[in-house]
Amino acid sequence: MIVGISELESETILLYPNPMIDRAYLEFEDSSTRMIRLLDVMGREVRIWENVNSQKIEIRREDLSIGNYTLVISDKNNLTSIKIIISQ
Repeated sequence: MIVGISELESETILLYPNPMIDRAYLEFEDSSTRMIRLLDVMGREVRIWENVNSQKIEIRREDLSIGNYTLVISDKNNLTSIKIIISQ
């Protein structure tokens, strides 16, 4: 017997531009403290931002190669992943 189904709250996260060339921006609804990890296609961590508590952060390309990556964003309540593409 199912008594009820609760819906998980999901936060709106903006990532732009995607694909990115030299920089991209992540925008959050609030300034909760988060950890953001950037993983390559093999799942290796290539960057990490800890204790991020701003509503907007800049991601710079710097030494990242062209290709597909995943941003894994976690806070005390949620874990979210977003695909990002780095192009020429």
